[in-house]
Amino acid sequence: MQEGGMAMPTVVKQHMISRSNACRSFKEFSLSNSTVLPRSASNKINKGTPQKLFTEHSQFLMDYFDKHPSSTLGLAREELFFHFEGLVILLTALWKHLTEHHFFSLKQASKYNLDRDVERTILLCHEIVNKWIEVGVDFQKNCVVIKIK
Repeated sequence: MQEGGMAMPTVVKQHMISRSNACRSFKEFSLSNSTVLPRSASNKINKGTPQKLFTEHSQFLMDYFDKHPSSTLGLAREELFFHFEGLVILLTALWKHLTEHHFFSLKQASKYNLDRDVERTILLCHEIVNKWIEVGVDFQKNCVVIKIK
């Protein structure tokens, strides 16, 4: 960079390195009276994310979902926190653990709002009932009406 008289953005683009690495290398080169040799961009060893869920946690989750098949990740996480004090885990990490290590197939649940499509639902029901009447269904003999509050 110094010898060629290139600007920092040009060096970054030509050598495909980050600007911070270029600045750090230039600073080390300047402070060492031009004796620093090039080195790798990072000296840190990536150790990965530390494991948070162990065998006993996994077994607890398997038993929990066997007993509560309609549970959510939030409820399962609360039970984990209750039974294993001091455990901290994000919902995304719990989801990843269950889907990648235990091959769970999890669906995102959403609340159903009854007022969301009332007119549409009534029209669809009306069409279905009219088709049944055309076929000859007798609602007094063949149907059971369940009233849900």
